[in-house]
Amino acid sequence: MEAHYYESAQKNKGFYIALVLITLGAAAIGAAAVINMVKELSQPPQVQQSQPQTQEDITRGLNDAELEAGKEQQNVPVTPSTASGSQSASSSQSSLSGQQSAQSEPATWQQAQAKPFVLPVSGQTLAGFSGDELVYNETMQDWRTHNGTDIACEKGTEVKAPVDGEVLSVATDDLWGGVIELKWGEDTVRICGVTVSGIKAGDTVAQGDKLGVSAEIPAESKEAAHVHVEVISNGEAVNAEAYSA
Repeated sequence: MEAHYYESAQKNKGFYIALVLITLGAAAIGAAAVINMVKELSQPPQVQQSQPQTQEDITRGLNDAELEAGKEQQNVPVTPSTASGSQSASSSQSSLSGQQSAQSEPATWQQAQAKPFVLPVSGQTLAGFSGDELVYNETMQDWRTHNGTDIACEKGTEVKAPVDGEVLSVATDDLWGGVIELKWGEDTVRICGVTVSGIKAGDTVAQGDKLGVSAEIPAESKEAAHVHVEVISNGEAVNAEAYSA
């Protein structure tokens, strides 16, 4: 019986020894793992450093970029700048000229004539064009617009054609005396206070041709002797004196 008890005690002792060894081994492994983890956490992170570019690398990169840019531009058409500028300027001038022609034409009495408009006699202006403004008429003793220009001259002064044109009419008016009308482009030139000689409707006159001589204007008889001249454009009187030579 004692032998059996001794054998059992020996087995139990061996078991406990093995258990202790296993426990110690596990503890050692755990401690080693903890130590390694602490070391890894305590070390600073590794930063990967790139190699700095040398001047040679930079130059090589620029050359490569220039080559690529050159390849991309090989198929781009090139137009000579001088020729392009000349053609563009010519085109712009043609376009501008066309636009100006297409726009409404200037008033016909302002259009270029072979010769400029000239007054039919030389002298001082007694009364100018008033437009819409009313002026007092000494002879008629009322306020009215003055649609023409009165040019002082002695009676019997030669009256000349102010423009090249066709004679539209020759008449005598109770208020304006002898009146001659000339067609000037699309406009009409009217000269009042003239004794017409040798001119009739349908005749063509040149600027400076004699139309007659100055006479009296009943509606303006209280003024000094003069000739009254008007320009009618698009049915309205305009200031002829402003465009005389």
